[in-house]
Formats: sequence, structure tokens, C-alpha cells
Amino acid sequence: MRSTRIRKDEDQMNPMYCKLLRLCVVAILHVLISTSAYGQGAPPTIIYVSSAPSGSCSSPYLPTRYLVTNGNWYGCVSGTWTIINGSGAAGPTGPTGATGSAGATGATGPSGANGATGPTGPAGPTGPTGPTGPTGPTGAAGAGLTDCSETSGTLTCPNGFAAGVTGAGSVEMREASANGTDPITLKAPDSVTTAQTLLFPAAANAADQTLRFGAPSSNISTGSWALPLWANGTNANGYFDWTLGSAPGNPTAGDIRLYPKTGSTLCARDSAGTETCYGSGSGGGVQRVAYSSLPTCDSALTNVLVKLTDGFLNAHCNGTSFQWYIGDLPVTLPGALSGWTQVNSPSTAADSKGGIYLRAAAASGENIRSIIKSISGSDWVITGMWLNGSAGTNFNQCGIALASGNTTSAGVLIFGQDSVNTNPDSYSRTIAAYYTNYTTLSSVSILNGGNIPATMAFPRYFRITKSGSNWTYGISADGQNFTSIATEAQRFTATHAGFACNSRTTNGDAAITIIDYTNN
Repeated sequence: MRSTRIRKDEDQMNPMYCKLLRLCVVAILHVLISTSAYGQGAPPTIIYVSSAPSGSCSSPYLPTRYLVTNGNWYGCVSGTWTIINGSGAAGPTGPTGATGSAGATGATGPSGANGATGPTGPAGPTGPTGPTGPTGPTGAAGAGLTDCSETSGTLTCPNGFAAGVTGAGSVEMREASANGTDPITLKAPDSVTTAQTLLFPAAANAADQTLRFGAPSSNISTGSWALPLWANGTNANGYFDWTLGSAPGNPTAGDIRLYPKTGSTLCARDSAGTETCYGSGSGGGVQRVAYSSLPTCDSALTNVLVKLTDGFLNAHCNGTSFQWYIGDLPVTLPGALSGWTQVNSPSTAADSKGGIYLRAAAASGENIRSIIKSISGSDWVITGMWLNGSAGTNFNQCGIALASGNTTSAGVLIFGQDSVNTNPDSYSRTIAAYYTNYTTLSSVSILNGGNIPATMAFPRYFRITKSGSNWTYGISADGQNFTSIATEAQRFTATHAGFACNSRTTNGDAAITIIDYTNN
């Protein structure tokens, strides 16, 4: 017991013992070193340092360095700073001392990064079915399909349709309310790729009416009820009632528009505005067109009377050409102005819907304005007709003109009428006025013996006939039967004929619209 206890005490004392032994060795070594140094004539010296010396040194007699941070001694040994507090060889390792008590647990270190998510585990079993909820309220009854199937676009319903129908195979389409605002959407196959929506009319249809789609707007069409256009065999009445009205506009190119027209019968109009009105009999009828839309007279227009809507002339087609009329009076149109020579710059000379308008502006003195053509032959007949367009001032002159040339120096004869009253619709007189040139009057002959009311005088045909060396003046109410009112020797050799006007005063223009001219 005692031996064991002593051993145990020694073991407990061993660490302290070793530490004391180490201090004693250091002290003895210090004394030896100091003595040795002193014996060699150098004073014992210790230098306390806070950092270990290192590297080469110059002499073994340098002062010893004591490193205060760890208790090591350094000396200059063989020219190098070396630790000199060594110990002898280590003794055998003593037995392991008893384990000391565990120190306090250190603080927990930071958590490491999360690892990769592992694979999803297998699904768990399905839970039990919950209880059935309460039944909702029954919806309103409506049309529906039962036992139907669709195959390649064909709908087959062997049991018919359910709700709202009475016959097998019937289909009923309903609006939510009968107000014409709820749509039914229809989609046509293939050619139409967008849904077309039809708004049904609010009112019910009448007998024989069909549903007509209106012009769509954003793919929505408002429907209306209307009578269809039946063939005569299907129409129970055997006829159509159309309301007469004015002519419509022109159709598009390639189409013809058929319509009943007030004052006519049934008319047709093409894209150029040519109107053909059909009457009884073969090839008859009346067309009313503007002069610019005058149709071609051919076999299709035979016996059709064309009336100008913007002029005073009518034309009857004989199958190849037109015969023109003013009222019932036949006329031969003067042709285009481009076929005439204008002398002394007429104030106005212009084509006028088949005729030619000629005007001499108001001016004092004599100043003839004319349009003329050359004539030839030893004898000839010049016939003309016009509508009076003068302002009606005293002694304005217009009529057929003969001239000795086509310049203003030529002699001129005007056979026609002049005004003798400020109102030309009251009176005028037939005259033959001779001018030595366009600005010099030679004489005026009154040929009808006095004033004649204009209502009797117009429209009236005037004619000058040359036979030998004489001129004969004639007038006619129908263009067929002429009355000669004077004959005289020719004043000059006429090389040109046409029409002329001379205002003669500043009170108003002298003007006419020429609608007939012949040179035979």
C-alpha cells in the first residue's frame, strides 16, 4: 500500500519535478558560461532580447542573448547564432498520466452548404374519395342534342333533338330574347375562315318574305325580311310591281342595271352611262341620256328615240345613223367647230351639245364675227337654222353669212334677223345686210315687209339659193316647204358660207346657237 501510494505521489509530482530540474540545469549552465568567459578576460554579459537572433556572428565571446518570449539562450557558436540551452539525451518515456478532465465544449462552427436534393420518393397511396357535394339547382330547359355523333363533318342524331321541337329531325335555333339583338353565329365551310354573325329582325316576317342579310360590319350582319325575286312560273301573281323613279347611277364595268323610270318604261344602263329604254313593238323605245353619253346608232338601237337630258335636241336611230330633231323639226347638225374657220375672232365660238354657239360681244359700230366654210360650184343652196341667244338690243344682227373670202377684208352678206325691240321675244324682222368688209356696212334690206312676232318667227329655217347670177332668199317653218321672200343680183362672188353676228351697240351681245347647216 505504501509503495503504491508513494508511486502515485511521484507520478503526481513528476511534472513539477521536471520543471524544477530544467531550471537548475539552466542556472548551472549559466554559471559555467559566465565563469568561462570571465576566465578569458571578458566580463560576463547577458543581453535580453524579444526576438531570436539568427544568421552569422563574428566571435564566440559575444554576450549571450536571452529570448524573453520563450526562455531560450542564444550564443555565437562556430560563427552562427545557435540555441545553447540544450539538454542531455531524453530519458525513457514515463508512464502516461491520468487523463485530465475534459475542457469546456467549444462554440459550434458555421453550418456547411446544403447538399444536392435527393431523388423524389415514390408517390404515396391515393387517399379515400371525399363525400359527394350537394346537387346544384336545375337549369332552365333548352334545346339540346341527344345521342348524336360526328363523323368526318357529318352530324348523326338517331334519336332526333331534345327540347323545344315537335318533329323528329327538326332543329330549333333560339335567341335569348325576341328583340333582334341576340346573334346566331354561322360559319361557312372552307371559303370563309371567320365566323359570320347574323342579327335576326325583331319583327316576324310577312307572307312570302325571306330573310335577307344586310351589309356586314365587323362580320356582323343585321337581317331583314324582304320579298324574293321569283321566276314568273313561281310567282303566284304572274307579274312584278315596280315603282317608277329617276335613273340610278352607273353599274360597274361588265354589268347592266335594269330599272323602271319615270316618264318612260323599263330602262337599262351600262357602266358607260348609256341608257336604253324599252317600249312596245320591235326595237322601239326611248332613251334619255346626256349628250356626252350618246349611244352608237346600230341595229340594236333601231327605232329608238334618244332624248338629251342636257340639251334641246332629240335623235331617232334608223339602224345606221341618227336623224336629229328640235321638237318635231328635222335638222342637220353643223358638226364640230373644228371643221369651221373663225374670222375676226368671235367673242365666243364653242361646241354646244350637237350645235355651235356663236357670240359677238357688245360693241359700238360695225364689227362682224363669223365662222365659215368654203363653197364651190356655179349654183348652190345654203340652209341654216339657229336658236336666238342675243340680249335683244336694237338692231343686233345674226344669220347665214356669205363671204368673198376668209379674211376681214372680204365682202359679207348676212341673211337673218335683227332686233328692233329691247325684248327679242316680242318682235324681230328678216333682213339682208350687205357689208363691203367686216367693219363697213353698205346697206340693209328689210325683206319680210315689217315686224313679225318672235313666236311665229322661231325656230325658222333660212335659205339662200344661187341660180346663175342671182341670190334668192327663202324661209320655212318645217324645213321642207320654203317661201321665197326676195331675189336680187349677187353682190359679189361668194367663196365661203356660214354664220355671222354683229352686235352693233354696247347695249348687249349678239349670239345664236346653230343647230342646222346644209350646203347643196
